[in-house]
Amino acid sequence: MASVKQCHYEVLGVALDSTADEVRSAYRRLALQHHPDKLVQSGISQSEATTQFQELQHAYEVLSDPKERAWYDSHRSQILFSDPNSFGSSVIHDLFSFFSNTVFNGYSDSDKGFYQVYSDVLG
Repeated sequence: MASVKQCHYEVLGVALDSTADEVRSAYRRLALQHHPDKLVQSGISQSEATTQFQELQHAYEVLSDPKERAWYDSHRSQILFSDPNSFGSSVIHDLFSFFSNTVFNGYSDSDKGFYQVYSDVLG
């Protein structure tokens, strides 16, 4: 998981007041440009290419769903600008990013498998 939080609107390159069609169009354009197969050919590692593409997919999943988008819009500042270290020594996970099926690859105990990812979070 990336340590720098990036706004979903910035990931897709759209304005806060963009329409559903603008969000969809931006996603399609960027998905073609940033597909892992194309990024790997340009010299980026497979894991970095996959991470970038998953970030793009997650942004689209949130902004393309009206209810998810409304929730994100109302909590955007807290998500992007909260300081997880402000609670002392306790470790606060960025749980918002784990509400997506792009976080894991299949139901297994592998490094990116469902059981390993969520056992690390809940651990």
